[in-house]
Amino acid sequence: MTIADAVALYRANGSGSASPALREVINQLIDGNVKTEFENDSYLDALTLTDVMFHRSNTSVRLLTGPGLDGFLSELQKSFIDLLDRLKKTGGAVRILLLSKDVPTWLHDLTKAYDKTLTIHRALPTKPMPHFIVCDSKMSRQEEVHEAITDASDATTIKARVSFNETSKAEVLENYFDLMWKSVSDYPINQAS
Repeated sequence: MTIADAVALYRANGSGSASPALREVINQLIDGNVKTEFENDSYLDALTLTDVMFHRSNTSVRLLTGPGLDGFLSELQKSFIDLLDRLKKTGGAVRILLLSKDVPTWLHDLTKAYDKTLTIHRALPTKPMPHFIVCDSKMSRQEEVHEAITDASDATTIKARVSFNETSKAEVLENYFDLMWKSVSDYPINQAS
């Protein structure tokens, strides 16, 4: 299966692209405050587990990602906008540290529509960095470093671990993110609108 195949399957089935029973089990484990870690060994897993994280987030999302964010997040656009709507009402925040000089137009437009909820900073690292998402100080998805992907890449190219109810792991990632965020906040590229 390629990335394109995984995306097509996700588009065809949406949130049903993973077994409804699996989603129910994941949600029961989260609700039961059971510390749980899942292997994310395909692009389809990444879409499904990130979708669960977005639906379960109520206060904060920190996302460290590369230029491939555009394709990934555009597949989750409905869940992402639902997340932004929810956090806008509660005073929550989504911060994205994009390891690219360019912000996709549709994301830039969302920063205007959700100006107090969604903020994007950019940075250009000198070497590849592992990407991650951390939500509400208790959910995280950590990727292994990988080569750039295309639609023709194998769907198992990106490996990650997804944890629920793992506060200590999430807080470490939040602190790391916050340090990087602070260090790039004054860069001229992050001062322009």
